Amino acid sequence: MTNVTKLEFNKSYFLSDYRRKKIEKIKNENSKKLSLGAELVLYYALKKHRPDMALPPDIKVSPTGKPYIDGVYFSLSHSHDYAACAVAECDVGLDIEKINKEQNLAVGKKFLTDDELKLLTADNFFDFWTKKESFIKLNGFDRSPGPKTFSVLSGNFYSFTENGYYITAASEKPDTAVVNIITLE
Repeated sequence: MTNVTKLEFNKSYFLSDYRRKKIEKIKNENSKKLSLGAELVLYYALKKHRPDMALPPDIKVSPTGKPYIDGVYFSLSHSHDYAACAVAECDVGLDIEKINKEQNLAVGKKFLTDDELKLLTADNFFDFWTKKESFIKLNGFDRSPGPKTFSVLSGNFYSFTENGYYITAASEKPDTAVVNIITLE
């Protein structure tokens, strides 16, 4: 996870074709920074966990829309000023959200199961939200059931808060996702 506000996008960055094409389609400057930051934290994670891997990596997209690198399980997410990456020994999904205590809890009615709604409060809204999002990313966007069709009351989730953001990684196996806080210079 890193703050991307100081990044400046220019075409000389050493980026994967996947990321370069994605950024070229983005009009908003902050969104470009977030997308760039996501790839840069992925590079950091790859250098730490797969130092033998050449950069930029060959990022492909599965039939379900999930980006992947052969032999590497990862997930990227970004929100407001931060981009984050999770790597794991198995499939992983990640979500990061800026904490807003004024979040409209009525939103939960569209996404949470009845059992989850019974437990929903302003204090745990982002726990539920990031678990839902990370679970959807874990399973691939197209093959995931609607968010009301599955519960996140149990599962392999790793959640924490940092710098006013709520971060959750979901994985197929317990204790396999790694999320690091880094500063990009």
